[in-house]
Amino acid sequence: MHYTHPPVQKAYALLQQISADQNARQMAEMRERALINELSMLADAKEEGIEEGKLAVARALLDVLDDQTIALKTELPIETIKELRA
Repeated sequence: MHYTHPPVQKAYALLQQISADQNARQMAEMRERALINELSMLADAKEEGIEEGKLAVARALLDVLDDQTIALKTELPIETIKELRA
């Protein structure tokens, strides 16, 4: 294949070099897996933080709103609100 755009040429040359070297290829695959794992952990942490935030808001509303309204506004299951109230 013939690429005319210099950054693409450079990337393609690097890809060919890495592909030819088994050790470099393994290192690139390990790096890719590590990046995927890191993204997954960050997504999990973000989701956990969002959930904790919803629970904190729900706790703050227990004394002023009914369970149904809290569940609706926090997008938490009604069962979770009932557990918080118990």
